[in-house]
Amino acid sequence: MKKLLLTTIILLAVSSVKAQCNLPYKSLSEFKNDTTAFMLYNFMDRAECYKGKTLKEVRNDLHLPVKWAMSTYNKRRPTISYGISIGILSNKESIEKIRNNKHNNTIYIYWEEAYPINPEEDFDAIKNNNLNYYNIYNNCKIKNIYTTIPEGEKYAKYRKMEEERLKKEDEEAKVKKKSLPPLPEEMGWSVKE
Repeated sequence: MKKLLLTTIILLAVSSVKAQCNLPYKSLSEFKNDTTAFMLYNFMDRAECYKGKTLKEVRNDLHLPVKWAMSTYNKRRPTISYGISIGILSNKESIEKIRNNKHNNTIYIYWEEAYPINPEEDFDAIKNNNLNYYNIYNNCKIKNIYTTIPEGEKYAKYRKMEEERLKKEDEEAKVKKKSLPPLPEEMGWSVKE
């Protein structure tokens, strides 16, 4: 009985993931050039479709010019990239959209495995608005992908999806933290820079 229940649960989980991945990709023109609808559908509704794929495949689906990209890293471990943020609007345009509670067209991608980076090159690339380093990550495999969610009742479904994703990430982080050895600071040791 337990085996049957477990098998049923696994099949339901796989079919729900597969069902989401069966959603076809839609171009910006299919949304009448509404970038918010385009981003939410392709990178939230279809997020499961990108798991295990590469950044290059996301870029191929994006079909929009990327204005900026930036590594996602932990300040305690700045030599490791956990993902990348991709902006379709310039930083100035993005900040203005955020101030007005609108969608700022940013995609957040997290890797399956951490990727080593040179923090100085990364900071220089950001400062000089150089997207060349963005190409470094083309073959990195994706664990999670999502986009910013605008305010309004119309987008409540996406906020709920985001809450569930964050809850799942918190649970995974707690499990992962238990399996990692503590950092020297966490053990009360002083660390010399």
